[in-house]
Amino acid sequence: LYFVDLCASGIGAVCFTFLLRPLGAEILMWVVSAVALCGFILYALTVGLSRIYIFSLPLFFLLGCTFWGNNLINDHPVHYKRAAQLRKWGATLEHSEWTTIAKIDVWSFDETGSKQITMDGDCLTRMPSPLYPKEYFISEEEETDYWVRCQRIPYFIRPAPDDVLVIGSGGGIEIVMANAWGAKNITGVEINPATYGLVRGPYSDFLKWPKW
Repeated sequence: LYFVDLCASGIGAVCFTFLLRPLGAEILMWVVSAVALCGFILYALTVGLSRIYIFSLPLFFLLGCTFWGNNLINDHPVHYKRAAQLRKWGATLEHSEWTTIAKIDVWSFDETGSKQITMDGDCLTRMPSPLYPKEYFISEEEETDYWVRCQRIPYFIRPAPDDVLVIGSGGGIEIVMANAWGAKNITGVEINPATYGLVRGPYSDFLKWPKW
């Protein structure tokens, strides 16, 4: 029995790993619930539980799917997370994707054309808008974004480097920064497959830099 339990746990972990991203958390939760319900029905039939109780459960399950299908998970993050601040500032949740590493959300500000990515409601990474000219990343004006001013500090020490390695490239703000400062070869490394897939796929036309 213990061996069977371990095998079932292993199969469940593998299924979770490969099904979470394509199905999303809400659908995967319903699929897991349906599998558990089938197991309960099979077991209940073998022990002679009343069929009225057995077959009433699928009815409640169908009602749950109908009324709460995509609302099992609250997409309103707690107040101290970056995603809550973005929502407060009027950002629109444009896209969400689940991975075994984190939940990825893409937020957009229509008036500026900028987009930002959060992981689990925090860990912000920016998707630089093509509306920002090259001069924006190298300007010494005080109006320049605080984070942009911080990220260009290495280039004051060594402008126009031959090679730049960006660890955790995210939405690509550091890659655009390196290009603006004249880096000849830029290599970006990103561990999250969802973030990589977004910048190389549906958002590549918006960002421009993945097609350099």
